[in-house]
Parts: sequence; C-alpha cells; structure tokens
Amino acid sequence: LIRRVRYFGGNIGHNSKYHLSVGHCTVMCTAQFFGAKEVAAEGVGASEVDGPRSPRAGASLGGGDAMGLPRARFDFSRNFEFQDGMIGPADDCNSGVGAPQEDGDVEKQPLQWALLTFENPVYCPLDSLVIASRLDSDAHAGACRLAFAGRL
Repeated sequence: LIRRVRYFGGNIGHNSKYHLSVGHCTVMCTAQFFGAKEVAAEGVGASEVDGPRSPRAGASLGGGDAMGLPRARFDFSRNFEFQDGMIGPADDCNSGVGAPQEDGDVEKQPLQWALLTFENPVYCPLDSLVIASRLDSDAHAGACRLAFAGRL
C-alpha cells in the first residue's frame, strides 16, 4: 500500500523505473499501480492497524507511521482496477478522493496498491517501509526526487 509524496512534482506513470530503498538497500524497480478506487471505497485509513504491535516492531526498517501508512493486508481473491499511473490528490478516481486538500495534511494523498518488480533480488521483510525516488533526475534542480512511499 503506497502513498505519493506530496512535494514530488513529476508524473508517476505505469511501468516507470524508480530507485527503491528498502532497509539498507537501494535497487531499481518498475512500478505498476492499481486499486485506488477500491482502497478509497473501503475507507482504509492511517488509523487502521492489523492487530496489536509492539512500539519497536519494524523500527529498524522504518515503520511508515510518520507518513500515515496503514497496515492493510492485500486480498489476492479480489479484482482491482488498473491505473495508467499513480493517482494524486487532484486526480479523480470516482471514489470521493481527489479534491485538492490543505498542503499540511499528508493523509489526503490517496492510498493505492503497487506491483513492484525488482531488477535484482533484495531482502524485503513484511511491513517494512519502501521509498521510491528518481535519483537519476538533476540533484541541483531544486525539485523533490522522492516519488512515493509505502509498506510491503
């Protein structure tokens, strides 16, 4: 389950390549997005947690709590709508999500699922934080290079 970084100004398209950081590794991956409409219809929010967890669980791998990422489980038996790219707050996914929101509320960025295909094998524990970035863009441009973040 992922959420767009609100300061990223670029387009996050289908089958785009990103530098994905998980744990202490950064590898290249290709991202495909889906399910924003279904996640919004279910009302999955940052306050929803899958059972009790210790405060230190996943602390060394990044819990994602500061970004408001819920611990939702993927249901492989469901069908999800394909997206041409990642949906942002100004986009309409026909589910009530999409109206421009206040700049300070990170939870207004819609949640959606992503299929990440890694170019190299990497150790990915469940519930660890992943951060996708465009490190190939100009570092001196003054633009945010972090595209999206989520939980595995």
